[in-house]
Amino acid sequence: MADAIVSLLDCEPEPGRLGSASRIRLATVRTDKAGFLEIGVSLEGVCDFAVTKAGYGLGFFSQVPTGTDNAVFVLGSAGAIAGTVRLVDGTPASGATVGVLCQGLPAGSFADPPWYPVVAYSALTDASGNYVVSGLGRAYAHTVGVRMKEGMDILSWLGTDAEGLRTNVRVKDGQITRGVDFILPSAARVYGKVTDASSGRPVHPVNVWVYIEKPEDSAEEDGLPDKLLSNDTDGSYNVAIDLTGPRQVRICWSPCRTSIHADDESNEVGILQLAPGDAVEFNFAVPQGFFKARIRFVDVTGAPLEHIGGGVRIAGAHGLGRDGLIDALDGDGLVPDDGELYCRGLVSGQMYEAVGYRRIGGRILTLGVSTPFTNDAGGKTLEIEVMCSSYEGLGGIEGSLADAEGNPVSNTSIQCEAVLADGKKLSDVCHAPTTVTDANGDFVMLHALPDGLHPKLMLTFVGPDYEQSVITKNVEIVAGEVTNLGFLILNPISDQEFNALIQAGQ
Repeated sequence: MADAIVSLLDCEPEPGRLGSASRIRLATVRTDKAGFLEIGVSLEGVCDFAVTKAGYGLGFFSQVPTGTDNAVFVLGSAGAIAGTVRLVDGTPASGATVGVLCQGLPAGSFADPPWYPVVAYSALTDASGNYVVSGLGRAYAHTVGVRMKEGMDILSWLGTDAEGLRTNVRVKDGQITRGVDFILPSAARVYGKVTDASSGRPVHPVNVWVYIEKPEDSAEEDGLPDKLLSNDTDGSYNVAIDLTGPRQVRICWSPCRTSIHADDESNEVGILQLAPGDAVEFNFAVPQGFFKARIRFVDVTGAPLEHIGGGVRIAGAHGLGRDGLIDALDGDGLVPDDGELYCRGLVSGQMYEAVGYRRIGGRILTLGVSTPFTNDAGGKTLEIEVMCSSYEGLGGIEGSLADAEGNPVSNTSIQCEAVLADGKKLSDVCHAPTTVTDANGDFVMLHALPDGLHPKLMLTFVGPDYEQSVITKNVEIVAGEVTNLGFLILNPISDQEFNALIQAGQ
């Protein structure tokens, strides 16, 4: 078969699981007049190929060993997918884009395919809403989606921004797979206000979840996502929901801005019947009030701690992962210069505890935990203090800084960057520590670095027009102790030099 396009999609050193979203085409060649081809591969292993030829179905051939000189790729007649796209009221959807993503099946089998994007096809619906996408092959599973909006290439929206979706659609050689139809969704709306059950006052912040129940007789994915939003400060919410027909939806809620779903009966407040175009008001009350906590992180002397991690978790919980810290902080959870964080949306009556911690590489060190607290009255701001007295595995540095003329670098903010014992940069694994020199240029950074021998350490003063830095080598840090670096002289460097040093870890 002359002039067939053969694309080498991937080559693995050893046979293994096919496919990855990061696979790329390594080479493409065209067969000669006799149908022969040759592709050079730089490693030994097994290869996956896609083959296209006008009038034939897209071919996928996997696990072909390198060094093979008698591989035979056989293409079948082109298959196609066809259907009709309509609006909710039955009107044909003219001019809609139907996209088809082809995913290669291992060895042409009909097992569940890996996610292996190879090529995408598309077609527009005609005046009757009909479409046909041709040129498809039997060795692929197809994801079919439809979209009325303009812009964006198919791979950008198919599966993520489609207004209708069908998965695992197959074709046969020379045949049309019909009946892949779509009804484009139309928006319904649920709106209302969330109040406190005891006081009647608006409650904020609350997550409002809308779960769209799938019809019992539907075996296909319809691309209709559940919806989540946080209500406004006056307690109001307004959720738009895309529907393709009458649906039952469940309204649930969860406190705070947490990533944990509220998909359980204890947080369900209502079940509604919605149809496209409906606008339904649904007000509900939550049984608990909410309060805010101002959390102050201090060391054993009572001085505020800065640039450590801080958060709140359910009292008695362990760890800082998904089931640990509550995502209800103002900011990113990094304690600012004043040593204080705010946590809002806490539920009255629930016992919490505040946690100070620090990340060092893959480890999380708990520095301190507050006594359990709650607020039964609701609506108030609690003052919480966390004493952080445990710095396991961390040591400090101290010294004196002067400029190139020997003058003390007085009352100046400095930052520490280091190449750690394992070769990583300090700023890659935790927040780079800072401090301020005194009138004599002396400084101390407590609990600044993990213990061990660090190849390079750089102290930097960032001025209004330039940077100055000093680099010391082979600095040994002992946990619980402060290493004296002695008298250090800062030298001016340019922005480019400074960034190059950081990037190179020098």
